[in-house]
Formats: sequence, structure tokens, C-alpha cells
Amino acid sequence: MRQAQAQTPVGLPSSIRRVLGLSLRSSLYVLMTLALTVLGYLLSAELCMHFPRFREFPNTGPIRIYVQSNGVHTDLVLPAQSPALDWRQIFPASDFPDAKVVESADWVALGWGDEGFYLNTPSWQDLKFSTALTALSARAPSVLHVEYFSEATRSQSEMHALNIDVEQLKRLTAYVQNSVHVASSGRAQPLPQHYHQTDAFFRAKGHYSLVHTCNTWTGAALAEAQIQIGAWTPFARNVMGSLRAEKPAH
Repeated sequence: MRQAQAQTPVGLPSSIRRVLGLSLRSSLYVLMTLALTVLGYLLSAELCMHFPRFREFPNTGPIRIYVQSNGVHTDLVLPAQSPALDWRQIFPASDFPDAKVVESADWVALGWGDEGFYLNTPSWQDLKFSTALTALSARAPSVLHVEYFSEATRSQSEMHALNIDVEQLKRLTAYVQNSVHVASSGRAQPLPQHYHQTDAFFRAKGHYSLVHTCNTWTGAALAEAQIQIGAWTPFARNVMGSLRAEKPAH
């Protein structure tokens, strides 16, 4: 009986091997480029946090304000009524579910962001890839989230106190006013959605992007008032880290 001859495996054609090799190298190049881009973005954010736009901020003014953070998003917390403005003139109590509480509130929290992200993602468990992608496209509309309350130092948020003067408060107020669409009546344009009984959303200007985030909006507002803040603050930790480097408020 004749012994069966060993079969030599047939390799892939050289043209296919070249295509596969090129595809593999291209994939690795894309992944490396993406990784380096993300790393560069994070490193830039970290470095810019330590380079304040203003180096002199005494933090001794007569008006107390706060910046609050939930770890992801930051808000300005300003007196609901002050020498600069009564915020209920722009964001009236009638636009909130519990108008009575809003009328007597002492503080107002103001935060800017992407409309779809704000309205469709009340918690991180609700985040969808399509929502995040749309937010980063820099094409979606933005909103201003406004919430009134009476206790400034709320336990659910990290709060940083700042003491500013009237001129700085006026600058902050003007910055926020210029961030929203205001009707001829002088009032901002509300949306029907709410998270709570004392919050509301209003049509805002600008578009969210990787460069212009909800936290860079907060940073730009503070810089407008000549408050010491990092050169670029895309993350909440950049805002709060910059503020912690200042002289503490008394």
C-alpha cells in the first residue's frame, strides 16, 4: 500500500497578504492617532488648569457667590437678587413649576450646555451614544439650566465660595445675559422640560463642542469677571482645581 504523501498547506496569495498587512497597519495608525489625540486633550486640560488668566484676585469683596460641581458639570451660584439684577426679571417664577418657592428663593444656579444632553440625560444611566455624538458635533442647540433655591451650600454638590465686588458681579451677570436668547419683553425663552419643581431650561446661544464645553462656559464667565481661573477648563475638575488654588474666601 502506497504511503499517502503529506499535503503542503496552500498560503494566501501575496496580493491578499499585502492588503491585510496594509489594513492592519492602517488600523494601528488610526488607533495610535486616536490614543495620542485623547492623551493630548487630557494633558492640555490638566496643564491649562495651572495657568490662570488672572494672577491677582483678592477674594475679599462684599458679595458672596459660589461655583458648584457635581463632578461632571459646573454651575455659577449667584444671589437671586442683588445690586446687579433680580434674576426673576429674566427667568420669572411663572416659568417654573413651583412659582411660590422661586419667588422666595435666595440663590440661583446657572449652567450652560448642549440641549439634547441636558434634556435627554437626566442621569448618566440615561446617556446614549447618539446623544453624546450629537453633542460633540458642534451643531446642536444649547440651553441654559436655571435652578432657584434657598440654601447655597447644598450637600449634594461640591461648592467653592468666592467673595467679589459689585463690578465683578455685574460682569458675571452680563455674561450670563449674553448667553441666552431674550425676547422683546426682556425675558429669556423657556422650554417646557424640567428636572424639579424649581428648575427650568431656556434657549441659549452657542454650540457645545470638545473645545467649548459646559465647564469652559463657567471658566469664561469667571474670567470675564477677572476671577482667577485656568486658561482652559473643559472638565469640572479643571474649574474646581483652579479655584482651590486661590486664596480661600472668608
